[in-house]
This record gives sequence, structure tokens and C-alpha cells, in this order.
Amino acid sequence: DDQPPNPYYIDVPESIALTQKEAIKLAIAEGQIEMARWLVEHKLESSFEELHAAVRQQQVDLVKLFLDSGMLPFEPTAPSQMAGRRNSDRETLFEIANAEILPLLLAKVPKEQLPKALDEDQRITLLNRTLAKRDLAKARVLFEHGSSLEDSSLIESLLKRPEDNRKYSGYSNRNAPKARSTPLNPHQVEFVEVLIQKGVSVDNPSLLNLAAQSGDLALIKILL
Repeated sequence: DDQPPNPYYIDVPESIALTQKEAIKLAIAEGQIEMARWLVEHKLESSFEELHAAVRQQQVDLVKLFLDSGMLPFEPTAPSQMAGRRNSDRETLFEIANAEILPLLLAKVPKEQLPKALDEDQRITLLNRTLAKRDLAKARVLFEHGSSLEDSSLIESLLKRPEDNRKYSGYSNRNAPKARSTPLNPHQVEFVEVLIQKGVSVDNPSLLNLAAQSGDLALIKILL
């Protein structure tokens, strides 16, 4: 009998009952962080869903506890571990993590699985999507941990409208991306210079078009 015990049955141990009812996840959702920490420290079995909740709410200490307990930062695939999963296409932990939590997650990724964590096998990588959000602190973490800088669309991701940067969106010459209405601020322009210094290609004809659309003269000067 491989079925998990019914948490409402009177003879089920309390630790199993609490786990089945996702006590840690509920504590995180209600903002009861000390309660969640106590439950984890007292060896209550935790699930990926609870790690996901802790990352989303940027609870650094809890994330450390989950990871130190041996949990990996990948969505489980075994049927017995998939209870409570809402959507197989949802954002990964690496995508929702902030710049402080992301290094903790990446440190637990085996070297051979790092390209998967960084979505290097996807048409739009994690670094692309991070730049699309103009999250420069997190982008720095990504290229410090091995994100490829060979993609000529990286700078373009900073310039395009959010709707042109969606994970699965695409466009052709008949449906070219449009620029955001505001140019890059000086800090962001400096970041583009860093990317160029690190070898990111500017050999992308849309870059000048996008910079011109937003009236970004400072960016045009470093692209030429």
C-alpha cells in the first residue's frame, strides 16, 4: 500500500498529519515566519511547494533551512512528490528568486544541471527574462554564475516592451518589437557598457532602432 496516510485519521503521528496538511506552507502564507522556521528546525518534512513559497516571499533564512535540509531547487517530477503543484509551466525558483536568494539556489545545483537552471537550452534564457525586467542586480548574479553572454538579443531585452519579452512570444520582420516609452537611466546605460565589455554582441540591427524609438541618445552613442 503506497498511499500516504490520511492526516485526519486518529492514529496518524502528529508530524505526518501536519506535513500532509502543509503546515509549513500555511505558516508562510499567513506570515507566521517564526512558526514556519520552528517547524522546519524540528524536522517536520517539508515539500517543494513550501520552498517555492519561501522563495516567492523572499524569506532568506527559511530558504537556507530548506536547502540545508537537502532539498534541491528543481520542480519535482516523481508523481509521489507532485502533490499541490499548480502549473507545470509556472516560473521556476530561479526566475522568482531575488538577487540575494538566487546564489543560494544556484549553489545547490550540480554543475551538469546548471544550464537547465539557467534555461540555456531555451530560446529565451533566464538572463534574457531578467534583463527584460531590468533587474540588474540579479542579472549580475546570473552572468557571474555562468549565464551565456553570446546571445545578441540580451541588450535588446532591456529595450523592448514587456509584451515583446514574454517567455514564449515571438515576432517576425512583419511584427518587429517596439521600444519602451522611457529610455534607460544612466545606471542602466552603464550596465549595457559592462555587457559590451564582457563580449555581448551589439551586432543586432534592432538595437539602434529601439534606442531611437525611445529617444535614448546616451545608448545610441555607445552602440555606434
